[in-house]
Amino acid sequence: MWDRESLAAFKLALDLVKAKGTASKSRDGVEMLIHQVEQVSIEFIPAKQERPNGLNVWRHGHLKSFRVLDVIWTDGTMPLILAYRGGEWERLLRQELSSTR
Repeated sequence: MWDRESLAAFKLALDLVKAKGTASKSRDGVEMLIHQVEQVSIEFIPAKQERPNGLNVWRHGHLKSFRVLDVIWTDGTMPLILAYRGGEWERLLRQELSSTR
């Protein structure tokens, strides 16, 4: 399920993490790209074998972090937006992406 805002946020976060992300591995050895902008972090986990692509955006607050975007998809298919919570983080990502172009 998706709407115009969540799909735009997904494309924005994916473009940014692909342009500025740093290769990393999770504790269980899964390769990913990670990029942090102020209090927002983006994780892109590419598809491998049976696992689809995954994209998570986290908003970090004073006491806790919460996921504001959670998306899975396979190449050539529409993304499945599992969670979307719009907000100020989208403006931060737009500013960061515009500085790379």
